[in-house]
Amino acid sequence: NGYQTTESKLFESNQLIDLGATEIDFVINRTFLANQDVEAIYKETEQLIDLCKKRGVVSKWIVESTAIDEVELKILCEIANQLNPDFMKTCTGFFGGAQLNDIVLMRKMLNKNIKIKASGGIKTKEQAIELIQAGADRLGASSFQGWVD
Repeated sequence: NGYQTTESKLFESNQLIDLGATEIDFVINRTFLANQDVEAIYKETEQLIDLCKKRGVVSKWIVESTAIDEVELKILCEIANQLNPDFMKTCTGFFGGAQLNDIVLMRKMLNKNIKIKASGGIKTKEQAIELIQAGADRLGASSFQGWVD
């Protein structure tokens, strides 16, 4: 849920990279967002993205798009456009799955160089295709139910 301290996230990320991770997913601190502390969101995200860039790994910023409103998503996209994570990822799956309208909004608001990972709740081939057509560059699905061709 992203509630651990920034220092803890940085430590864990460094440790995982040392162990061979080539991509780091990190979750927005929802308390920062609930408190509308844009500065804290920016600072934490900046540090994590910078770490990934310095260590040569892919950064994926999970924003829990199913648990926030459109105004909050817009704020996060504006921050992403300044900091340039490799990916903005819809969700962890704890608060629902990827929603088509979130992908459409994210693609509209994000710089083209920031990729979108639609993650969580993708159950059918048709849903996967819709998400890709809406702008998702990558999908995260834990249950394929035979829809891979």
